[in-house]
Amino acid sequence: MVSVGDIAPALVGQPVFGLPVELGAKQRHPVAVCFVRHLGSPFCRAALAQLQARYAEFDVVGAQVLVITPSPFEVATDFVPRHQLLFPVICDPDRAHFEAWGVGLDRSLLGTVKTLALGGLPELADGLSYGQGRVDGDPRQLPAWFVVGPGGRLRFVRLGASVTEGPPIDAMLEAVCSA
Repeated sequence: MVSVGDIAPALVGQPVFGLPVELGAKQRHPVAVCFVRHLGSPFCRAALAQLQARYAEFDVVGAQVLVITPSPFEVATDFVPRHQLLFPVICDPDRAHFEAWGVGLDRSLLGTVKTLALGGLPELADGLSYGQGRVDGDPRQLPAWFVVGPGGRLRFVRLGASVTEGPPIDAMLEAVCSA
């Protein structure tokens, strides 16, 4: 498991569109690294819409937003331009980056059922408003949110407790601004 202050795990990848991405010690600007569920998930779609809506807030402070999804490249090459995403999206269908960063699966789905039963129905309704696509990843995949500061150290870590959890954008922006 990774923690604030640790050197971020290696992350090298080819986004669906754009130049290859490499995080590490030579990095000069903060990066919000967002691990999302598969692109067919309504919760993933809601998270991406939230990130897209607030992308300018990251850009104005010199931070990059990077999204990692377990969806296949073929799915993302259609999804990314159709939804006009401004940030790089890296596909990780074998979940190697997810595992390296400690982003797990809800092994029993109990956390999700509990979240929905304890007032998470508005999250479900919001997520479904962004549509449901084909399931192209493990439905138990949890989200996670990180900020990697200049030099490659983790400045913010939030591992999702439920598949319904959305991005903590205000907390990530705070970490970006203090990086």
